[in-house]
Amino acid sequence: MKRLGVQSWQVGEGFAPTYHFDMLQDWKRNEAYRKGIEQTVEEDDLVVDIGTGSGLLAMMSAAAGAQHVFAVEGDPKLEKAARLVIEDNGFEEKVTVIGRHSSEVRVGYGLDVPFGANVIVTEIFDSFMLGEGMVPTMHDAVSRGLLAEGGRVVPAGGRMHCVLIESDWIRRHETLRDQDLQGAAGEVRRDSPEYEREAGGEARG
Repeated sequence: MKRLGVQSWQVGEGFAPTYHFDMLQDWKRNEAYRKGIEQTVEEDDLVVDIGTGSGLLAMMSAAAGAQHVFAVEGDPKLEKAARLVIEDNGFEEKVTVIGRHSSEVRVGYGLDVPFGANVIVTEIFDSFMLGEGMVPTMHDAVSRGLLAEGGRVVPAGGRMHCVLIESDWIRRHETLRDQDLQGAAGEVRRDSPEYEREAGGEARG
């Protein structure tokens, strides 16, 4: 892919979030996403990339055979960068950039996205996985039909490894807010294989 970091920096006029450059240079992460997308996206799928940033995952989806990709980005600077990056790489006919938050994307013929996506691709994770609003974002996508019934998501899941520590600094700066989970913590847990095993053990006991 050409000029990803350059375009992101120039269009952002020095204000492009620096973590985007770290992600663009994280070859292991990007290769994992590429493999996941290639294994998930089927020919003629409609794909929505939530939080497209530089447009990298949207272009990977298009290259994997998607019929069309809608790249959603709420940051105006990154939206502009994504448009230029996608055009520079020759994907402008297969990727449409939508400059708004995914919760504002309208689904239906004649609207932003014609029908629910067969696949949603996203990388709205922070170091704590849930801090960028993954749970409420996906809850909204499912409830409003942005993801079609039976649709797939890349990544399909995640696992957090935790250890108890005491740190005033972390508590002040990295607290997971209630709105990050939107009251869905129990739903996430009940959908996990670990919960099913534990529940089955309790039932047998």
